[in-house]
Amino acid sequence: MLWQWMIGLSALLALWYWVWFAARPSEAASWTGSLVKTGATGVLALGFWAGDAPGWLVLGLTLGAAGDFALSRPGQRWFLAGMASFAGGHLIYAGWLVYQIGRLGGPELSVELLIGAAMILALVASTEVWLAPHTGALKHPVRGYALVIGSMAGAAIFLPWNEGAALGIWIGAALFVASDLMLSLRLFRTSETRQARILGGLVWPLYWTGQAMIVFGGTIYAMLPKG
Repeated sequence: MLWQWMIGLSALLALWYWVWFAARPSEAASWTGSLVKTGATGVLALGFWAGDAPGWLVLGLTLGAAGDFALSRPGQRWFLAGMASFAGGHLIYAGWLVYQIGRLGGPELSVELLIGAAMILALVASTEVWLAPHTGALKHPVRGYALVIGSMAGAAIFLPWNEGAALGIWIGAALFVASDLMLSLRLFRTSETRQARILGGLVWPLYWTGQAMIVFGGTIYAMLPKG
């Protein structure tokens, strides 16, 4: 099927970007690096669209592709544009997840999940200590972005389990949060080149896999009968 070929092409582009560009900041900012990076997520979005994934999730992924391009270009304006694109994608994901929670009869509640939600809240709050003081003029946008990605992860936590149907979304959200955490460390807390390269090499596979898992898991989840 066409969608399978497109997702395969996306995976090849993602591998190309990871091997050649992810740990090389100067190369990643080249036009070739920008196009490969954007193509990896853009083709992934097209593949899921061709495979009849939920339209809102495809839109969220498309905003991620736009954010990938913006973040790959030098300069603060591009960085802010990238943050805005990703924030929009997270809000779309969060809204879709909240809709699914309501459609299937309400949030999943258990001691374990409440602990997980508390951990997400603690992680977002902790950025005031280890991240915000180091972001300079970007302090307020970074704070806002932390709240947005926290809301997406929190919505994923409370999805009804439905015999494991939520697992793909949970994993995807966790990988996405981990990638953003490592990106924040690389951008604002790490000046040593070797550490920055290691973090750069970790961010990309976590991010691409997280995006793919959210949309793939969401496609399966959307097929569940109404609660």
